[in-house]
Amino acid sequence: MKPTLVITGLPVRISHDLQTLLEQAISSALEDFPDEIPDGTTPATLTLNYRDPDYSATTGGYHPVEIRLERWDDGWHLRYVTDFAYVGQGWCTELAKELDFDFSVGEYTHSLMGEMSLAEVNEWFDVWQQSFCCYAQMDVFTLTVTPD
Repeated sequence: MKPTLVITGLPVRISHDLQTLLEQAISSALEDFPDEIPDGTTPATLTLNYRDPDYSATTGGYHPVEIRLERWDDGWHLRYVTDFAYVGQGWCTELAKELDFDFSVGEYTHSLMGEMSLAEVNEWFDVWQQSFCCYAQMDVFTLTVTPD
């Protein structure tokens, strides 16, 4: 049975490509973790980690992305999307949040701009999801799914 990704009520438009990627990840997780993810409408959560194994502070690459999904009575809901990037130089380089779309609390931030307005959220999310879906289709990411 195809999982239902609930995309109504979000302040952004979810593209067909992103919806398909997320539904595929949910379907795989339901098959891979049948004991950890109860059937039916029981609450459940999934954390999707998309990583470019070659991404580093010195050579660059495709930013790591973490996506959190929660299942409620009516289907799977997108709770947050976080895009990470290396910041700093030398010994103090660290992986930090660059873009954070936290739909669960309505907070949206960019590391350089701070909090975003709803208009900015729509623009940034649209650009982010187009790039992310393109990279995912190029198979640059390794996906790790963790049921919580």
